[in-house]
Amino acid sequence: MANELKVIRSWKVELEEMSGLAVREGDAGLEILAIADNVHHLAVMPISQPDAKRLGKPYVKLGKLIGKKGASQWEAVATDDAGNVFVLEENPGGVIGFSRELDRVLGRIELDVEDMALVPGWKTDANSRGEGLLLLANGHLLLAKEKRPPMLVEVAPLGVEAQGVTGAALRPGTFTLDGDVRFAAVAVWSLANDLGDVSDIAATADGRLFAVSDQSNVLVEIALPLDPASAVAIVKTRWQLPAEIQKAEGLVMRADGAPVIGVDCKSSLHDLFLLEPIGE
Repeated sequence: MANELKVIRSWKVELEEMSGLAVREGDAGLEILAIADNVHHLAVMPISQPDAKRLGKPYVKLGKLIGKKGASQWEAVATDDAGNVFVLEENPGGVIGFSRELDRVLGRIELDVEDMALVPGWKTDANSRGEGLLLLANGHLLLAKEKRPPMLVEVAPLGVEAQGVTGAALRPGTFTLDGDVRFAAVAVWSLANDLGDVSDIAATADGRLFAVSDQSNVLVEIALPLDPASAVAIVKTRWQLPAEIQKAEGLVMRADGAPVIGVDCKSSLHDLFLLEPIGE
């Protein structure tokens, strides 16, 4: 039976249809970053205001940098150690890199994940593709495929072989992206035996890998390493999410082991939740 986590604090983010979270060290301390799939906006939220109840305004309108308006289809966001920001677009499928200052585009990674034998459902189900994104130290990416079936997918520059995922690989340093490139899927690990879907993935500074599931309403730690020769990711530990959290969409892990979870629920008074630390 899963341990049930408790909510420590909660906020309302001024960003509808939240779809992904990331964390980085800002000039004034820790910042939580949030994106939505209906707009090309990034909410930057310093969690240093003890009495704050609403977060996220003014947000950064990144659509101006890439010349796009309307629905973004952005489903995940990640950062490197330099504070650069990378956003995963679900459809047609790509990763856009932005500078730390959020004033220029570093480039775009087109995702070639059309191999149905390797990644079932990617081509035929455009709304169940990438939901989570992590940058890896070797220059590869780890994606979470949402459902039908839920999977973790390693993607790498064209012609480069899979290397799998270790704890050390989850510390990306500065992720190099200079212009437009193309990556292909090179390895996959199924989570279908343990989770109904995957809404987001996150890593800790000490090299642990976590995922959150909307359908299963749980937070899980995934055993490492992920070996390219294996086809299954093993859930090491699971925690039940509290009743206040419905439709979890974003996940970050603080340095103290406390999960921060964002939800896409228009009727909720709060949609960003700090949970108790999970421990070792």
